[in-house]
Amino acid sequence: MKVAINVRTVRPGRLDGIGWYTNEILRRNIEANPDVEFHLIHDRRPDPRIQYADNVVQHRLLPPARRAWLYDIWFQWRVPSLLKSINPDVFISTDGSLPLGLDIPTILVQHDLGYLAVPEQVDKLTLWYYHNRFPQCFRAATVKATVSEFSRNQIVKEFGVNKADVHIVPNAAREIFSPVSEAVKSETRQRVTNGSPYIVFVGTIQPRKNFEGLLKAFDRACSDGLEDVKLVLAGRKSYGHGAVDSFIATLGCRDRIITTGWIPDEELVKVMGSATAMVYIPHYEGFGIPIIEAMACGVPVVCSRTTALPEVAGDAALYVEDTNDKTVADAIKLIATDTPLREKLIAKGFLRSAQYSWDESANKMWELVHLATHASRIG
Repeated sequence: MKVAINVRTVRPGRLDGIGWYTNEILRRNIEANPDVEFHLIHDRRPDPRIQYADNVVQHRLLPPARRAWLYDIWFQWRVPSLLKSINPDVFISTDGSLPLGLDIPTILVQHDLGYLAVPEQVDKLTLWYYHNRFPQCFRAATVKATVSEFSRNQIVKEFGVNKADVHIVPNAAREIFSPVSEAVKSETRQRVTNGSPYIVFVGTIQPRKNFEGLLKAFDRACSDGLEDVKLVLAGRKSYGHGAVDSFIATLGCRDRIITTGWIPDEELVKVMGSATAMVYIPHYEGFGIPIIEAMACGVPVVCSRTTALPEVAGDAALYVEDTNDKTVADAIKLIATDTPLREKLIAKGFLRSAQYSWDESANKMWELVHLATHASRIG
């Protein structure tokens, strides 16, 4: 059996939610199926830091598909040509795009429809591509998947597909995310915040994560008497991050805000695991991996009661209205000072994060491989 997979989002040092999703599920299925030949399709040179098993063949297709006008060249011309020469039993793509008109079974994962929620934060050409190609590709896929019930319901409504045809293969926390020792917490706080306790945000630094709301709320909490506690923003900078930097400079609490930039996993776990709490209040999320990772580290979570977050966090988070600075500020002060509340949320968080497993998600994806190939045979 041959399986071809689009892995253009798997880039060390630049992995975001889709990249981690692809890597975690792919790695497990490669190891679990040594008799299957996996063909990994990159749009730039494969990075030697990511090592897979011997049953893998790496392919590099130019041009790098990093702009909307290049997506169609890569997906509709370069990938079909390679697939014709490989002749795989199935093609998997986890980033919402695939070649149209293929004569082999396909599996497509559409994580969310965030571009509908914040169209002003996407350049016009990319927005055109998302509006036109994502629905076409999703409807064309043999087997369709997403990561949450929220995303499934939105996809069904916007793309006009049957709910029963959209499978859920969720995200999870990677094994590295686990509690750190008190000694590590002390050392990390000393190094990152000069010893001060801190609230952490983990994720890509861009406006759609509602940084303005988070920063306003933290500034308000500081003005309302929150002492000593700092705010750490841990993540790589992305499209529109300049607006975030400019906004921080206007705040009275700006000296209590620390941005780390991208940090490797080993450091990220320390920074996350040493925090007093995570505050995560985006306007839109198709899943929200950081809240599960924080819970796995034993860090209590404050998150917005919107989109997929309540579905993922369950009863293990302190919820706020993402558009209400006062309620977020009050929650920050409460989580920073109420030890019994933190302990309660930590205990619930361990139970909640354990409900999500990359092993289980990899198994679900492999079930979809069999479903796709079976559908092709009976079709």
